[in-house]
Amino acid sequence: MLAAAAGVAVLALAAGPLAAQPVPQREVEVTPPPFRNPQAAIFFCTVSDVQCRNDDNRFYLNEVRDLFVFVAWGKVSGEHTARIRLLLPDGNLYQQTETRFTTQPQSAAAAAASQGKVQVARISRGEPTTMLELPVAGTHITQRSLTGAWTVEVELDGKPAARRNLILLPQRP
Repeated sequence: MLAAAAGVAVLALAAGPLAAQPVPQREVEVTPPPFRNPQAAIFFCTVSDVQCRNDDNRFYLNEVRDLFVFVAWGKVSGEHTARIRLLLPDGNLYQQTETRFTTQPQSAAAAAASQGKVQVARISRGEPTTMLELPVAGTHITQRSLTGAWTVEVELDGKPAARRNLILLPQRP
């Protein structure tokens, strides 16, 4: 019995240093679930007119000077903060902006007092809508041919609100 106990002690001593070594962790890429009830609708246009609203999300680099990323906010009202992230096809961040906006028309005095720091949302199909201009022609996008499926992520007041792909294609043959 003493011999069996000694054998267990030897095993415990031998396993001790091995057990203390950290086990290498594999990085696991987690894809966030799709938005089930988006609070916002993202749409893209090649003009800055909010009335251009459509379902297009595919654009050829040689046909686009600037792309306008619009976010229609549905039934929100009051003052909010919107964050828009543009992610490259490889998932890296290309650009991030944060905009304070209000759905309430401002008086000239209030607009002057805020010095343009609060954007008054425009209206698209009855919904307050904000815009981000994304220059394309002559930028790294065309110079480096950053084509593929980009991702646009939108947050409203720090909470995820919508996500949509933007497909940038090489020059049309």
